[in-house]
Amino acid sequence: MLACQQDSSIREFTTEVIGCSAHPEGGFWVELADTILYPEGGGQPADHGWIEQIAVTDVQKDASGRALHQVDQALALGSVNVRVNWERRFDHMQQHTGQHLLTAMVLKHFGMETLSFHLGEQESYIELDGPPADETARLALERAVNEEIQAAKAVRAHTTTAEELIQMGVRTRGLPEGHQGAIRLIEIEGLDRNTCGGTHVQHTGQLGVLQLVRWERYKTTSRLVFWVGGRVRQALHRHYTHQQALNRALQGGPEAHLDLIDKLAKREKQTARLLKKRTEELAELQAEVLKVAPGPLVHHHQEDGDMGSLRAIVQKALLPDDPRVLLLTASDSDGHGVFLLAGQPSAVEVLGPTVADLVQGRGGGRAGRFQGKGERVALNEADLQKLQSLI
Repeated sequence: MLACQQDSSIREFTTEVIGCSAHPEGGFWVELADTILYPEGGGQPADHGWIEQIAVTDVQKDASGRALHQVDQALALGSVNVRVNWERRFDHMQQHTGQHLLTAMVLKHFGMETLSFHLGEQESYIELDGPPADETARLALERAVNEEIQAAKAVRAHTTTAEELIQMGVRTRGLPEGHQGAIRLIEIEGLDRNTCGGTHVQHTGQLGVLQLVRWERYKTTSRLVFWVGGRVRQALHRHYTHQQALNRALQGGPEAHLDLIDKLAKREKQTARLLKKRTEELAELQAEVLKVAPGPLVHHHQEDGDMGSLRAIVQKALLPDDPRVLLLTASDSDGHGVFLLAGQPSAVEVLGPTVADLVQGRGGGRAGRFQGKGERVALNEADLQKLQSLI
């Protein structure tokens, strides 16, 4: 059993480098006589830390059970100082112990077994063999879990044998394939005993608080997402920052946010209706001008338009059996935009690909319509003359 499993509170100690080999993806694998850096396993990510001043970015167990530390430079054999990134470690200790506590409480209150555990960078979750509970039950579970945290119940690690394990009736999802020797148990006083090799806090009070974020259906099972300890504070800070930004944007406190957003939504609908009406009126005026424009190719360009406005103009400006071709373009402040060709099918078919090239874009169409997008849709006089020559 590694030093990190014997005492998860050790932050620094001295050991020996007993092996160093090249890592297949760059850097080196270092083997220590013992380690306080936890190797990835059991749903818990690997610790980070330092061997002397050299950063350890990963720790993995090989097939023989050796803990190998990934570093970016070779280390000589001999005595070294090892330090753990305690902020990362303690976060993992809180999330992992919180999972044990939550798993025990879900089993007690709902009779659901935990199928798997995931410890992510921001959120953790357990997968359960039943559907999500309703909001009332979720809040009751959260209260019950936090009462056990406030009780500061002892969390102890000890070892047993395979024979004793069977007699004890310990909750377990099974031992690792090929496991031999002592079996490590994590016990939360009066609540839970479970086989586990991970790092844990010394009592539930060190969890601080557990927040159930959401309980969601996942395929035929469900996922219960949670934060523990420092992650709850981090989330509170994030949410408070967002709330302050909303206060400034909405010009009102959180108690008025819903009303203010409702007013904004109503105002947005009114603005959208008015804009639609004015756009239709403008399309009518522009269409009247284009109806009497001479020449086989009639071009019209507008700023801040879209394909919808171009179609509205074409629909009103193109007369039945009109021998002309209308070329409409609309761009944003950077010159990017859309184009629409409409008119005689044979002429449109010829002009379409050329227009797409001129606007540095692409398009397509059929039956007297060709439309697309481009990087430079505001055509100049030379571009228009080129198109005129193709008709």
